[in-house]
Amino acid sequence: YVALPFSIPIVILIRLIKPIYHIHLGYFYGGRIGHFVSDTAMTAMSLDKEFKGAYLFYFLPNIANKQWAKMVKRELNVYYWVRLLAFANLLIPGGEKHSVIPGMSQEYTSRDLKGLIYHSDFEFKFTNNEIKFVKDWLHEKGWRDDDKIICVQVRDSQYLPTKNWAYHDYRNSDINTYIPAMELLVQKGYWVFRMGNTMKEPIKTLNSKIIDYPFDQHKDDLIDVWLFANCDLCITTGSGPDAISTLY
Repeated sequence: YVALPFSIPIVILIRLIKPIYHIHLGYFYGGRIGHFVSDTAMTAMSLDKEFKGAYLFYFLPNIANKQWAKMVKRELNVYYWVRLLAFANLLIPGGEKHSVIPGMSQEYTSRDLKGLIYHSDFEFKFTNNEIKFVKDWLHEKGWRDDDKIICVQVRDSQYLPTKNWAYHDYRNSDINTYIPAMELLVQKGYWVFRMGNTMKEPIKTLNSKIIDYPFDQHKDDLIDVWLFANCDLCITTGSGPDAISTLY
């Protein structure tokens, strides 16, 4: 409310210039990585490049992956102060013409109803320094640049541990039942990365090419995203981060 004396005049100006320059204000929910990836990617691919105006966004609090937020900000206009304008816009009648909610509107849905992902070459890019950071970490494991990577994303009860999410329990699996498949893939020349941020227990294998990433001491948001984006195959029970592999 403190910012309203400054933001309301700006919103009024935005309304006045609409006939010649239409400004939209919106936000991204980043609390769950699957929604975060899908909403930002679909929005980036759906924006009209010939549109005479601008789309300005802000992130809601509690970002699930800071690396993804960083990559999104390179491609889309995401700024903290947009939330101040968006709030003022909602207070003044007629604000819906300047409001866009990615992932929830028919125009900017997070579901790929038009096959945009498969017909677009758009992607959120990594910098050379980011690529070097991940590859240096991989090289320490013994990985070589031409080696192929498989990500295995299997959610368990640690993903949503509170009772309020118990109705999602049917989506959980025992990662150790995947070990025979992982070891077979290693025999065929792949590196296998068991993925996830917080998992209930380590996998029971001593195979050096099966990396139990959730329990790696150097786990990092950048490594999370890069592995899902650059793996040759993603085996998943459907748990958010696999949306990155779908996009790339």
